[in-house]
Amino acid sequence: MFQNYFKTAWRHLLHNKFYSLINITGLAVGLAVGIMILLWAQDELSFDRSYPQSNQLYQVCAHIGTGSSAQVWGGTPAPLAVYARHSMPGVIDVVRVEGLGSLSFSLGDKKIAGNNSAFADPSFFSVFGIPLLEGDKDHPFNGTNSMVITTSTARKYFGQKDPLGKTLSVNKENFVVTGLIADLRRTPASTMTRSFPWTMPPNNLLRTAAMGRGRPSTRTWVTISTLSICG
Repeated sequence: MFQNYFKTAWRHLLHNKFYSLINITGLAVGLAVGIMILLWAQDELSFDRSYPQSNQLYQVCAHIGTGSSAQVWGGTPAPLAVYARHSMPGVIDVVRVEGLGSLSFSLGDKKIAGNNSAFADPSFFSVFGIPLLEGDKDHPFNGTNSMVITTSTARKYFGQKDPLGKTLSVNKENFVVTGLIADLRRTPASTMTRSFPWTMPPNNLLRTAAMGRGRPSTRTWVTISTLSICG
């Protein structure tokens, strides 16, 4: 029976080739567009949902200007995070990320062009659920001149050797590798390959170059208690 249905449908398609082509093309395009819309909707609905306590995680933006000149920036002044942590009720944790761009690091006499680097709070790894493959998860930055690098960066500089405790230099200043993480995928700093602690002294060359303390250039996230959200 189904064979007869198939033969009849096939003969109909061959008999009306032009209309069959239009119908089949329209069906294919409709299915393709529908699938793309579903994938886009799934991506939008799942974005940032993989993080621990994602329902309590918020990015802080800066609202600058008034009226027609009003702008919303994705960054905030860096000191805002300190104020939020200590003075705002309901704030559980705070994360700051300040991009440094691409830096060239020296390993002995060899200078190697680097990828993206950033300042980050130690809470960056716990808030966004980024486990340390090596190092102390409770204290990823062991001292002011320390850094956490990704596995691809470790291979680039040290090959198959254990990177922990190794030293890299930038601007004649040494930094010790105190943590190793997997290459970042879908995180707010997914292109970051090296991170430095915010506790670096203000006269540090890197930090002086990167920071204008009043500029809304620091991406800031806060985790809020559920009671604060309900209230």
